[in-house]
Amino acid sequence: WAAMKLAGDLRARLLRAASRAYLATLALVLVATPITLRVQPQARANVQAHAWGTVAPAIALGALVAAAWLARRGRATGAFASSSAALVALVASAAFGVHPFVLPVRGGPGPALTIAGAAASRHALETGLVWWSCGVLLAIAYFGFSYWRFRGTLEGDPEINRPGPAEP
Repeated sequence: WAAMKLAGDLRARLLRAASRAYLATLALVLVATPITLRVQPQARANVQAHAWGTVAPAIALGALVAAAWLARRGRATGAFASSSAALVALVASAAFGVHPFVLPVRGGPGPALTIAGAAASRHALETGLVWWSCGVLLAIAYFGFSYWRFRGTLEGDPEINRPGPAEP
């Protein structure tokens, strides 16, 4: 995001650092995925039962590769969009892996917290949905205004770089 908003040498340095960070993240995801399938039996069972569950991890991997490639070519907006897609896909992968549990038990059967067990009453859920909807609409309006108000690239401000008056 910062590379989208800045220009010049700082932007170029940010994009180089982002490209390396995306590749490091990709390596960590490639290492963590088989470990997760080994230590979390529910993730393995969900993948075996529903092959479509591999779509989100594939999107995450593709988005991380795309983000690194785009950052390396100086396309900050595309890199930002790709990294955002990777984050959404990684969260979706984690949710798919533990479903139907909210807090799974590791090491065998035990008292795990499920989605049904964690749910509040119907009235509380309906009230929460109304408040959440209002809050999300406010957040969307705020972000829309903020991004519109501060759109474009920041250029160097000559006032900031000008030397101040000599101190007595």
